[in-house]
Amino acid sequence: MTQTSLLSRLGVFCITVGTVGLAVATFLWTDLRRHPDPVFSRDELLSCYSNLRSIYFGFQLFAQAHGGRFQFNVSTNSGGTLELCARGSGGVDTNAVFHFRAISNDLVLPGALVCPNDALTKAAVDFDHLHPSNITYLLRSGTDLDHKSHVILLLCPVDGNVAYADGDIRCAAVEGPPPPTDLLPYFRHDKGPYRKGLAQAIISCAAACLLLAIGLGLILKAGKSFTA
Repeated sequence: MTQTSLLSRLGVFCITVGTVGLAVATFLWTDLRRHPDPVFSRDELLSCYSNLRSIYFGFQLFAQAHGGRFQFNVSTNSGGTLELCARGSGGVDTNAVFHFRAISNDLVLPGALVCPNDALTKAAVDFDHLHPSNITYLLRSGTDLDHKSHVILLLCPVDGNVAYADGDIRCAAVEGPPPPTDLLPYFRHDKGPYRKGLAQAIISCAAACLLLAIGLGLILKAGKSFTA
């Protein structure tokens, strides 16, 4: 095989691979722009919704036995967790472990505290071994929260499902309202844009390499013509 023939074939190969690869990269880029974030199915969202209903039922039973007050508004001397409250930004209580333990008899299994769509959180084996790392849901505490107030009590930071203190539980896929701005920092959507940006960067680099391949192919073809 002569050098000219080799250059010609190599040039055709580079142009072909570069063109096909660039077409694939363009398709992936367009699809990523059109579907930027992962979307949970309706069944997945309803599983989380069911968890919130179970948790709220425990809160409701406690309130019925304590004059309409949730455990975080009842003194520890009376079986509550008032003195253990530690409210942070947006009213989210960082000591939610104690508040959930107060209704452990009604929750039965600590797995109810983990959203089925949360791949990063593992359920505790029992409530005695329950830690913040075993809980997906955000719990808000405060004197403004009772069984009659339409204020967010529980919020899933993974898929956005919400449970209000008055028992109104909403599925984000159907009727969930946008979360209050002071609760947005707790959401885990920060990883979505990161992954999206990383994917776009990889596709961009691949596209650049493919363009170089096409350019090299054209140069080789031109070199073949020149030598001929």
